[in-house]
Amino acid sequence: MSSTAAELLYAQAQAWLDGKQALRILAANACPHPALRAIGDGHALTVQQAFRPDWLGLRRLGLEPLAETGEIGADRHFDLALVLPGKQREQSLGMLADAMLHLAPGGTLIAASANDTGGKSYEKRLGELAGMVVGSAKSHCRLFRTERDDRFDEDLARDWLRAADARMVPAHGLIARPGNFSWEAADAGSELLRRHLDNRPLAGRGMDLCCGYGYLASRILSAHAGISELHLIDADRYTLDCAIANTEGAHVAVHARWLDATAESLPTGMDWIVLNPPFHRGKDVDMALGQAIAAAACASLKPGGRLAMVANRPLPYEKLCRGLLSTCDIAEQSGGFKILEGVR
Repeated sequence: MSSTAAELLYAQAQAWLDGKQALRILAANACPHPALRAIGDGHALTVQQAFRPDWLGLRRLGLEPLAETGEIGADRHFDLALVLPGKQREQSLGMLADAMLHLAPGGTLIAASANDTGGKSYEKRLGELAGMVVGSAKSHCRLFRTERDDRFDEDLARDWLRAADARMVPAHGLIARPGNFSWEAADAGSELLRRHLDNRPLAGRGMDLCCGYGYLASRILSAHAGISELHLIDADRYTLDCAIANTEGAHVAVHARWLDATAESLPTGMDWIVLNPPFHRGKDVDMALGQAIAAAACASLKPGGRLAMVANRPLPYEKLCRGLLSTCDIAEQSGGFKILEGVR
């Protein structure tokens, strides 16, 4: 999400709240910004965030965030909803629809989004849902506001929610939802790693770190009979929910954990770990992110445990892994990707 959009949103909320007391406020996809903490003063503030690093940031602000808006309860409604849409269209429209459905009659929704992540489009679409929107432009963002009145199209809102929900995707035969990484088709890097592992049996206790919706995990469970235990780790709660669904009924014990691998302890003593690490924070390339996750993976292996990792060819993981493992080599390269294999 855009930090500029969050700053604009929370400043607008403070202006709107001036002189009002004891309101019920929902901050959806909340950003851990100090201004958000101030918004809760004198009001009942509920915050939601499904991305673990930001969820932890909200905790550090002294807030008690929910992971999913489904934890709120259908009978609980708010006077003000603050929404920061994401980059993915169906996911973001679902956020707006969900917030509108959680508003009390006469309640206000305020949203902000960067222009290059769909701000103008989301403002226009919200008008279709609510009947009226007041918008403005500032700092390459759109800030827009509406109210829940008799023009609100509840049927359309529920359509948007369904479009944003998890579903079976024919391209890979797994459950995924808009906003998950490569949700409509398996990404080329994961598919390369999956094929590579077909000829290298996996056994014992393993981990799919940054598991996404569970593409690698589901394929590995089907192809490797010697696995006794599998750990699924991801920072996105909605993504992890899909991975849990996609490994349901497995012949081994599956343990799913919603964790930030760069800041929280991972399970240890792994016989093997597979990894396709992210290397972006928002729109920006952040090579330190992937390196921190790779380092955590190396530390989670038992002595003699094996790491199999896929990455874009130019990304510099070899030196890091060779410093943490007894061996680490490029096992395969294809189509702009490389596979690193190492042993602790």
